[in-house]
Amino acid sequence: MIRSTLIAAFLFSAAGLGIADDKKDAPKDVAKELKPFQGKWKVVKAVMKDQELPIGPLEMHFTFTGTKAEVSTKDGKQPGGEVTVNDKKDPAEIDLKGSDNTNTTSFGIYSFAKDGKLTLFFVKNGTRPTSFESAKFPDAILVVLEKVKE
Repeated sequence: MIRSTLIAAFLFSAAGLGIADDKKDAPKDVAKELKPFQGKWKVVKAVMKDQELPIGPLEMHFTFTGTKAEVSTKDGKQPGGEVTVNDKKDPAEIDLKGSDNTNTTSFGIYSFAKDGKLTLFFVKNGTRPTSFESAKFPDAILVVLEKVKE
């Protein structure tokens, strides 16, 4: 539980994000660039300070519904929030915006692998990383997600 809270806090609390909507179906008008994110994703790898975290017992998931994201573990929901992406940049950019009126945002990058996995990379200090090289960004977290087939 401590590791899952740490991961969620690192990714989402820095942006002051609240719990995402409980609406289960993505809106029909989801922007084209957000469509690949839609659905439930299992965390299969997490790296902080250039060290892989043991995630096996976490059973941590991200769920993207429209422009909302939430994190859940076997112990319940963690904070989530509003997602925007820019797939025209290289690397592609992802922002997680607070839903608690603090107007804080975490800036990250993402990529989809050929096998369908999604990699998210955020730096704690509020700057956007320019590559997925965690050694260059000591206050960073890299999370690899795999789509859950339901």
